[in-house]
Formats: sequence, structure tokens, C-alpha cells
Amino acid sequence: MEGTQAVRSADFSIGQFRFLEKLLLSYGRVGYSKISRFICYYFYKNVILVFTDIFFAFNNGFSGQIYFPDYLS
Repeated sequence: MEGTQAVRSADFSIGQFRFLEKLLLSYGRVGYSKISRFICYYFYKNVILVFTDIFFAFNNGFSGQIYFPDYLS
């Protein structure tokens, strides 16, 4: 009974342990790809926000006015 519940609530279920290595390698590759894309997106988003703020500060004579609301950064 407990094994059936575990299979129903799991993302993957395998019948034999010989398939475990292939499953871990493919699942790990997909996870690594997703996290690396997220890190690149996050880095470039912050670069764009900072350079936009610097450009805005130069144009406004460093008045202290903000261009983006705080919840965007």
C-alpha cells in the first residue's frame, strides 16, 4: 500500500535499478540547463537595470531621482 502511494505522488517511478543512472543523468542535465539559463537571465537583467540607472543619473545631473521602482531590482 505504501509503495503504491509513493509511486502516485512521485515525479518518476522505475521498475528496476538499472534504469536509475540514465534517469539521473537526463534529469540532472535538464535541471543544470534550466538553472544556467536562469543565472544568465538574472545577471543580464541586473546589468541592464544598473546601466539604465547610471545613464538616467547622468542625464538628470545626479539629482537622486529614481528611474525604476524598488520592486523591479
